Amino acid sequence: IHIENQDNQNGSFDVVMDHIESNSGVALVQAAVWGRINGQDDIQWYTMNKETDNSFRVNVKIADHNYEIGEYNVHIYLTGKNGLKGCVSTSYFTIQSENYTPIMGTSNITASNLVRYYNTYKGSTSYDKFSGDNSKYNGVLAKGGASTIEEFCQIYYEECLAEGVKPEVAFAQSMLETGFLKFGGDVLPNQYNFAGLGATGNGVHGNSFSSVRIGIRAHIQHLKCYASTAPLNQEKVDPRWSDSLRGKAPTVEKLQGTWATSTTYASSLLKAIESIMMV
Repeated sequence: IHIENQDNQNGSFDVVMDHIESNSGVALVQAAVWGRINGQDDIQWYTMNKETDNSFRVNVKIADHNYEIGEYNVHIYLTGKNGLKGCVSTSYFTIQSENYTPIMGTSNITASNLVRYYNTYKGSTSYDKFSGDNSKYNGVLAKGGASTIEEFCQIYYEECLAEGVKPEVAFAQSMLETGFLKFGGDVLPNQYNFAGLGATGNGVHGNSFSSVRIGIRAHIQHLKCYASTAPLNQEKVDPRWSDSLRGKAPTVEKLQGTWATSTTYASSLLKAIESIMMV
């Protein structure tokens, strides 16, 4: 097995297997590929394409492996025309962390960027106004300590700086999870839960918090739990904090498959972060 066209910047590589032979003839060649860090939770089986009489190739994108960074296992399986199947070769190699988006660190944006992003993409909905059955919660964010979007964004900015989380990452995630504070899913506006903490679907509302700031703090702390192994700088309010999650997702790309199962979660966050940086 050897790797060609490895592109660490865009996250792709070719797996090539040479000298494939079978006395009965070759019916199928497959590559089993997975990142070594979290076991086989991201394993994918690829049908390899024949290039010459005994050489096969397939392109692999790390987006299909939860953006795993580090060592990858590759096992090649041959199925002969007699129906027998077996593993014929194994190897591993490393994907470096180039052009990925860290969750922790400093940022050049201000709270004003967050405000402008919200105002640009929120649609026709007014801040702290809700539709349908949720209209009974109108004004609940003001009651929770954030009367305006400016105050809301300032709290996000302060809480991010307190824990070393990039504000654009946390705010982009909050807007994605709440639909720009519309709360159209299982989480209700009066829960002050801006990241869907504990909301697992099927009507499960998830965790509730005493105020806007505490809800935001819990979000930031939970994001830090995933992104870092450093201790918290403020008293822990995140009820979902777990040592088993520490450092599982140091980059935005790694939140896909860990924080959320959606196959477009990382790309949606990255698009939102880029927009925040540009407004």
